[in-house]
Formats: sequence, structure tokens, C-alpha cells
Amino acid sequence: MNAAPNTDTVIDRLRQFLLSELVDAEDVADVAADDNLIGDGIIDSMGAVRLATYLEDEYAIEVGPEDFIVENFRSLSTLAALVLQRRADTA
Repeated sequence: MNAAPNTDTVIDRLRQFLLSELVDAEDVADVAADDNLIGDGIIDSMGAVRLATYLEDEYAIEVGPEDFIVENFRSLSTLAALVLQRRADTA
């Protein structure tokens, strides 16, 4: 990524990845920024790992073991906050 991402950009890219790579289009047509990804069964533990790998590759951040908590993977908004925090930590 060239420009520094903002929350909306991160959410949009996460939504695109989630819908194209992680969920069955017949089961989930769209995901709102604050939908409960785990509680609503949109992703499981393997989906969380794939999302973490995507975040590391896409945003050049490290998602460590301490980051694998429900609060970080609850929604696209909380994932975006994690991305922006990790990027700020390395700036």
C-alpha cells in the first residue's frame, strides 16, 4: 500500500477479502462494519488466521499471538483499528 490507510479504506478492503475469500456467497451477501464476525458465525478460527495473514501481507504489520483475541476479530471495525494501531506502532 502506498498511501497511509484510513479506517474506511481498511474496512472496505477487509470486506472485499472476506466476501471473496472466506465466506460462501450463498450464506453471506454483505458484511457491515460492525457485524459480529465470530458471534454471527461469519468466520471461525481458521478464518481468523486467514484474516491475520491477509492483514500482515496487505498492510506490512505483524499480528502476534497476543492479538488473537475476540475483541480484535469481533468486526471489520475492530480489525481496522488493529491495523491502524499496528501501523502507528511501527511508524
